[in-house]
Amino acid sequence: MNRKLLVSLGIAAVLVAVIVIQKADFRGGVSEPGKLQSPSDLITVKADGYSLKLLKSGDKWLINEQGYPADRDQVADIEKKISEIKLLDLVSEKGYFDKYDLTENKGVEVTASAGGKQLRKLMIGKQGLTGNQVYVRLDDAKEVYLASGITPAEFKPEADMLRDKKIFDVKGDELLSFIVKYSGKEYIFTKAEDKKEEPKEKADDGKAPATKQILWVCKGYESMELNTSMINNIVHSFSPLRASTFAEKPDKGNVVCTVKLKTAGGDYELNIYSKKDKEMYYASSPSNPYIFTLGGWQTEKYFIKNIKDLEKKKG
Repeated sequence: MNRKLLVSLGIAAVLVAVIVIQKADFRGGVSEPGKLQSPSDLITVKADGYSLKLLKSGDKWLINEQGYPADRDQVADIEKKISEIKLLDLVSEKGYFDKYDLTENKGVEVTASAGGKQLRKLMIGKQGLTGNQVYVRLDDAKEVYLASGITPAEFKPEADMLRDKKIFDVKGDELLSFIVKYSGKEYIFTKAEDKKEEPKEKADDGKAPATKQILWVCKGYESMELNTSMINNIVHSFSPLRASTFAEKPDKGNVVCTVKLKTAGGDYELNIYSKKDKEMYYASSPSNPYIFTLGGWQTEKYFIKNIKDLEKKKG
């Protein structure tokens, strides 16, 4: 057998070994618990000084006894982590839970249920050797496993962080007109076709005509060419309008600015108040029953003192 053949066989053997190692299962024979048998309608989290209840009502998730609407994407992420937990290794079968922080006063207890039936119960303890590994127990069993892809903190969010912060969502192509009332002045903005811009291509038989450019104009100032970037900055802020935080019975002061939107599907309104929480303005909308806050970068674009501030600069 010549030298080249031996080298080729050696390389092939190494490649086979690498493939075998990559596909090998080093989880010590631990079988995955599998996904939840059905979607949950109740998720509870208990820890020392912390509790959370997420209850599904219709297509919405509600937070704690207050029933605040929750952000469905965040709840879906929590449910997914419960359902798709990855077990790496069986650490102990002796039931010594304290050393792994898997006791009621140290661990994080997470329970997912549906129709009053428990689907899965996790007790999450301290971290393993890396930040995304933790010790866990399943369904009150005595076995302790090392799991990956979850941390205790992910199951202990502040309730306010879980709330659905979308106030309304109006896309630019849905918006027919909007009104801004500020500092005793009212400006009405409507759409108009750009008559200056000729279509790039003329419509031929069987071909759709080129899309017409839409501009915004201000009623009473139709001859004024508005700054497209500034107008779009206002229009895009409605898609969606998201609260920064929610406030419980604040001293919000008086309304200083009102923005009204008209769409084919209905009308929307935003009210901004004089009082602030640090740099956050208090605001309200008929689309949401709660007082919320918006950052200055969100609100001050609506504070139009003079329509000339939105005029396109010459040259």
